[in-house]
Amino acid sequence: MKFLTIQRISLSLLFITCLLFSGVTFAEKSTTIYKWTDKDGSIHYAARPGDKSAVKMNSISKSFTNKNDSKTEQEKDNRDKMCQDAQNTKKKYQSAPFLFRNDKETGEKIRLTEQESKDAFLRVEKDISYWCSPEQQAEANKK
Repeated sequence: MKFLTIQRISLSLLFITCLLFSGVTFAEKSTTIYKWTDKDGSIHYAARPGDKSAVKMNSISKSFTNKNDSKTEQEKDNRDKMCQDAQNTKKKYQSAPFLFRNDKETGEKIRLTEQESKDAFLRVEKDISYWCSPEQQAEANKK
């Protein structure tokens, strides 16, 4: 008689445990995560969409993977922007008859000397080689 009572209690506990774990599993699968980027470029993840651009993620683990991917994508976008800016600066330098700088104290424009202009061109070339080179892109992706 005692044995049957212990067996029933054990089976009941096993049944309740199974129900609890199955409930946790269903809760995880039904959790919806939304991802969106705000106007400042910050990426957000939440259980409710933050704005109209929010995208529904398939699972919790995928949202963490996408977060890392988006960081890499942001870094690539930043490198592309810096590369484009450096190339635009070079074009402006090439099309300008003279280069100028603003005086820190008076704020007036001062024409650069020939050596200062050469130095400015060297700096922009260095920026282009840094931001636009495939080697730098690969190095940035390793980090």
